[in-house]
Amino acid sequence: MVRLLLLALCLAGFVFAQGPGPGPSPNPDPGAPRWPLFPPELQRYLEPSAAQVAQINILNSQFMGFVARKNVRAAQVQREIREWTSAEQIVPIELGLRYAELEQIQREIRDEEKKTQAAVRAVLTDAQRVKLRVIEEAAKLLPLIWQASAQRLIDPVVSPFPGGIIRADLPIMPLVP
Repeated sequence: MVRLLLLALCLAGFVFAQGPGPGPSPNPDPGAPRWPLFPPELQRYLEPSAAQVAQINILNSQFMGFVARKNVRAAQVQREIREWTSAEQIVPIELGLRYAELEQIQREIRDEEKKTQAAVRAVLTDAQRVKLRVIEEAAKLLPLIWQASAQRLIDPVVSPFPGGIIRADLPIMPLVP
């Protein structure tokens, strides 16, 4: 018994000795928005004022908080679905209510995202909105760019994520508009 306790304490020590895991580092300023912060590259392109960046960060942080709260409820509903599905007697109305609630949560998130996007765009000036339209037009070419890269017609596409290159040897799934 003592050996088992010592082993558990050693393993716990190894776990707690590890540094922070992947993802954003803890925010030293609890009042500041944690996520998502306005990317520096986008700041250089759109040239927003400090007040615009702060307002966009606040709006996006509020949206992420909304999504987090909805995801907590969605996880609870999914747990309830598993419980009702594994029950000896399946009650269709109970399952139906929970699936309907999941769909409602998804719709609420989509609606809130549209509202947030409109609010964020309202922060921009007319000149910044013109630059944003250029980005939107370029985004429409992404599937074509990835496909050309996969066919080795252009250089490999550099990923914005750690790891560097989007693997061109993997099949590219078409994006549905």
